[in-house]
Amino acid sequence: MGIYAGNYTEMSQIFDELSKVHIMDNVMLNSVIVFFLVIASSFIVAKIVYFIFEKVMAHFAKKTKTKVDDLIVERTKKPFYLLVIFFGLRVALFPLILPLAIEKFFISITYSLIVVTIIFIAAKIVNIIIEEWGHEFAKKTKSDIDDTLLSLFHRFTNIFFIILALIFVLSQWGISVGPFIASLGVAGIVLGFALQSTIANIFGGIQLIIDQSFRKGDMIKAGTDILGVVQDIGIRSTRVLTPDNELLIIPNGQLSNMVVQNFAQPGPKARVVVDFSVEYGSDPKKVKEIIEKELSKLKDILIPSKNPDTYLDVVFVQMAESSLNFQARFFVDHYNKRLTAKDEATNLIYETLRKNKIGIPFPTRIIYMKKDE
Repeated sequence: MGIYAGNYTEMSQIFDELSKVHIMDNVMLNSVIVFFLVIASSFIVAKIVYFIFEKVMAHFAKKTKTKVDDLIVERTKKPFYLLVIFFGLRVALFPLILPLAIEKFFISITYSLIVVTIIFIAAKIVNIIIEEWGHEFAKKTKSDIDDTLLSLFHRFTNIFFIILALIFVLSQWGISVGPFIASLGVAGIVLGFALQSTIANIFGGIQLIIDQSFRKGDMIKAGTDILGVVQDIGIRSTRVLTPDNELLIIPNGQLSNMVVQNFAQPGPKARVVVDFSVEYGSDPKKVKEIIEKELSKLKDILIPSKNPDTYLDVVFVQMAESSLNFQARFFVDHYNKRLTAKDEATNLIYETLRKNKIGIPFPTRIIYMKKDE
């Protein structure tokens, strides 16, 4: 009897072990089935989300005046599709019975995919907004520097999102991001000192855009030595072509701190002043009348009757030592015509004075000699 009792106990233990294995097998099988069901469901949900983006949201976006929502829907529908699948994969891992190390590995992978996808979507939306608003701003300016800055800002934005994604992913994999952030700070300080002049020039270019001090094609005078036509406004420097056909390349940081005289703003018209003198004994009223009459015949002069914001006059400015000094003042329709108009006006004034027999003086001295007795 004792032998049978011992055999019965052993057989019972074996059946218990077999039943436990069977139960574990059923649990494993059920968890695998649930895993695949969740994965399949996530694909179905992802398809539904993609359909909503492509048909419903795109339809409503087309009815708005702005293109921002159209671009956001078009460029984010695929990332959102993948995001739903990655979320489904993350949820499907819960029922699986896996060794701790393997489970942690798969969780880190799915978390990294979800974080990278979310940051990618955020970067897409931000870039679309910057691009649309930036182009609207760029259309309002004639300068090319804002287009360059827009591209540069795009790059900085993308770099920021890449660094943000790296920080989240590395922290999930157990890599300390503190030293990484500290090294970025030190590298930024070193880079800032190394590129100090370049950064100053870039911000100088931004200041030129905001102030709109000058545009491409404007004639400017900056400081005491720079005079010419603006050929190009770059991200770091501005190119100016002088009247001697010499190209000056001026750093924007230096140019933004100069006093700039813009001959093209607020309008292209410019004033011309011609100084002349007549001899003592001449009638100032007659001089003014005949010169004004003749100057009004020049082709490039703006006539005040047709241009109310201009004038044409001759003023008596000084009784000098040996002459009566006058100024002829008038406007031309473009600053490029000033030199030609001044030359024509000077010749006309000389011929008019000569025809009317009004003497043009030259410096004279009267010397009294006293005889010593």
